[in-house]
Amino acid sequence: MCGRFEQHLAAMQEWRGLLTSWPEQLPIRFSVKPSEAALTLSADGWRDRRWSLLPRWSRQPKVKFSTFNARVEGVADKPAFRDAWRSGQRCLVPVSAYFEWTQGTAGKQCYRVSSAQPMLLAGLWEVWSRGDQRVDSFTILTTPAPASMAWLHPRAPLLLAPGDVDIWLRGAVAQAAAILGGEAPYSLNAEPLAGPDQCERQGSLFP
Repeated sequence: MCGRFEQHLAAMQEWRGLLTSWPEQLPIRFSVKPSEAALTLSADGWRDRRWSLLPRWSRQPKVKFSTFNARVEGVADKPAFRDAWRSGQRCLVPVSAYFEWTQGTAGKQCYRVSSAQPMLLAGLWEVWSRGDQRVDSFTILTTPAPASMAWLHPRAPLLLAPGDVDIWLRGAVAQAAAILGGEAPYSLNAEPLAGPDQCERQGSLFP
């Protein structure tokens, strides 16, 4: 499984006041895929991390199974994610859009999903280290899609309301757990793209 999202932070200047110490260097990444770097915010500040969580217990600095996302239903128990969850290693991933595909009689159709509100995706981070090797990585949490988006895919990223950001980054595990079952805080818009060159298909983003 693979996926894509867009992190065009230069187009998100109006969100500056919602997040702590908005970075001065604003990356423009139009098609981020698993294993590539993306800008994340944790309680310790902003950091580029690799998209696909590498558990600290892994023997090698590579992922042998899909860890680019984590279902909220199993995040506390799945071996790949439970250490980060129990340790409160939570982050958010600001994105300007993500991409999803549908399969119809006319073929595959790519959609760019965006919102007029800040798209702050909930994530977990981890640090893997052996000797002088270090890998900073993250995963995006997913939840059942809201009714308005279920036609596109049954799963969607867990979106954080601006008022939940501080709890997600700095609150106790029990406080963060209460956010996992919440409703989507704002509406999303799915725009069909004109051609396959605008959205490379590598599988579904949020299985």
